[in-house]
Amino acid sequence: MSFAWHAPRRLSRSPLFVCLPAALLGLVGVGFVSLGVASFLAAEARDCFAVASTGRRVQLLGTAAATAAALVAAPPPARAEFVKTDSGLQYEIVREGKLDSTPPEFFDNVQVYYRGWIGGFGGKDGDPNAKLYTSCEREGYDEQTGEKIIVRVPLQFEVGTQKRYSKADRMVVRAWDEAVQTMKLGEKRRLIIPASLGFGPMDFGLVTPNSTLYDEITLIAKGMPAPKRGQKYWGQDGDLRYER
Repeated sequence: MSFAWHAPRRLSRSPLFVCLPAALLGLVGVGFVSLGVASFLAAEARDCFAVASTGRRVQLLGTAAATAAALVAAPPPARAEFVKTDSGLQYEIVREGKLDSTPPEFFDNVQVYYRGWIGGFGGKDGDPNAKLYTSCEREGYDEQTGEKIIVRVPLQFEVGTQKRYSKADRMVVRAWDEAVQTMKLGEKRRLIIPASLGFGPMDFGLVTPNSTLYDEITLIAKGMPAPKRGQKYWGQDGDLRYER
């Protein structure tokens, strides 16, 4: 038995019948290739965008940090006649308090007279460039004579929480809270307050962001209850039954 090789015969199929499927398969293959290329390019684009975005974020964060650092005011220079605490607060005792008095404790309610300036201590014989930004002194009238008088309205707050009793229930600055914890009744102090213990970056008109404050406070009372609703401080209705 012998075998002979014969050349294959040509297909008698129509060219369209053969080429169309091949063309479709080719298009599908190109599509898959194109899809793969597109996916690859999209992934690369995402990576590039992520890198660029991360770099941008890092750049923005760096710029913000640099700006914040530039805005933080340098601490005020130390004065020889002032005592400087670890927090950066400087104080000078202008008038001693009662010798038998003890400083307030946490959660004690205290009342203080106060004045505050920007640019230095003002008042009589003070810095002429100092600008008063707050004061407990108000204009009033003598009930008997009708003459104008200066009335001092104390500010009351809770030691350790900085809670100030007023219509807005705002907070006193940290420096005041720190200072009264070592003061005796009747004691008067001058405080040089760095921005970190004052209003920080906030803007209150005369008090520009990161301002150094020059305040004067007198501890006049302690141990009173919290004010009644609508009162700014306990005793404004004449009830002054607390240690003065």
